[in-house]
Amino acid sequence: MNMLPLPPYPMDAFHCLTRNAARDVQATIKAPDALIASSFLTAMSIACQSEVDVELPSGQIRPVSLNILTIADSGERKTSTDMLVAAPIYAHDKAVAASYKVEMARYVEDYRCWKMIEKAIERELAKAVSRNEDLEPHKDAMRAHIAKMPKKPERARLLYQSVTERPIMGALDGDGKSIAIVSDEGEIVLKGGAMANIGLLNKAWDGAALITFDRADETIEVTNPRVTVSFMVQSEVFDAFLESRGKTVRSSGHLARYLVSRPDSTQGFRLIPPWEQPRIYLPAFHERLTTLLCAGRSQGNEVKRKVLTFSPEAREHWIRTANYLEQQLVQGGRLASIRDFASKGMEIASRIAAVLHHFNNEEGAITHDTLIRAIQIAQWHLDEFLRLFGDSADVPQVQRDAAAVFTYLHRKYYTFGLMSAYRHDVSKNGPVRHCGRFNVALMHLAQAGAVYLPETGKQKRTIWLQQQAFGGTTAH
Repeated sequence: MNMLPLPPYPMDAFHCLTRNAARDVQATIKAPDALIASSFLTAMSIACQSEVDVELPSGQIRPVSLNILTIADSGERKTSTDMLVAAPIYAHDKAVAASYKVEMARYVEDYRCWKMIEKAIERELAKAVSRNEDLEPHKDAMRAHIAKMPKKPERARLLYQSVTERPIMGALDGDGKSIAIVSDEGEIVLKGGAMANIGLLNKAWDGAALITFDRADETIEVTNPRVTVSFMVQSEVFDAFLESRGKTVRSSGHLARYLVSRPDSTQGFRLIPPWEQPRIYLPAFHERLTTLLCAGRSQGNEVKRKVLTFSPEAREHWIRTANYLEQQLVQGGRLASIRDFASKGMEIASRIAAVLHHFNNEEGAITHDTLIRAIQIAQWHLDEFLRLFGDSADVPQVQRDAAAVFTYLHRKYYTFGLMSAYRHDVSKNGPVRHCGRFNVALMHLAQAGAVYLPETGKQKRTIWLQQQAFGGTTAH
């Protein structure tokens, strides 16, 4: 794995509604910014996936569902963040469960009555047979009665955690069903039945036209499913998973479908201020989330997804960016070692753009501005994927030096509460002692926003660590 320093998560790429709500959560929870952003992307994906699809400039119509993987150790407040951000989704499932309980009780009562009537018709039919009477009136009565058989209610919940192939298929049975596999204990997902059939999850991400599940006693047919997958897993658990199944998840293209992040811990720096932190903007985000959930629920079994397209200006920018990425996939190119993810980069950016567009309640085609926002988010995750899973041979020396210096500053200074260091000390004792390379590495960190380097005055020889970088997602 590469450990390249990255700029903070591009929170400003979100529209005002989401960005301000995210800042509310950051001020309250003080979790890593990438972890918070992942929770917001998850919630928006769940709310939008049953409402809209996106048409790529290539002409393909794709789901907007996102797969999100956060690698972080326990204590990073993933549960608290999810419960706060996705509160309306949990409330939705709670309401669905309560409604299901009432409907199920009514169904049991109706079914018992229906069975009693069925037995009465069977008795009359038996009498007619014994008397050698005309059976057609009794058959007609039975046919009419069968047509009135009560239908067992469906529990249309959205969220699933520890789930195997059969429950997934059961939840998606029919046309256009929408669910989410979400867990703050990723070990449950990685060791559960869902990962035993990666092909199923890949097809769900693709929104396959037909997925079948055959057993001796049943056949389930799923068409046009929409599935968001989002989970957080501890570093050791994920590393062990990669050792045992890494080749499979990479070769199958499954890992390449995830927006991955491995944020640095904020533990030790989550100081509670003496004043109460108001949540000014989060209610508006929740209101929009609730509106979309209610709209999706009101559709019932009828699928009416709107297909979002790109404006001409956005389409041109999409093509230019796709071509630029494609050129970096050649042997020896910057993205050659992560072709699997980079090849899906613009599709993922398109999904994010559609989610941002629809959640922000924008009309018409996806704009150039929204696409740029989505590309910023996708680009951050592409760099993160390269940093975590790319070949170090693809990484320029300056980036490797910058990563080494960043890690040194983090471990020797930031973790001890020190926000500055003397250049001479870092150059003399740090990992990069060649003067020229060290200065270039420092400039690289400064351009990335990780450090501030005063150019004049007494502080000229001081390196100032930037909280948004060292307390966010840039060191491991």
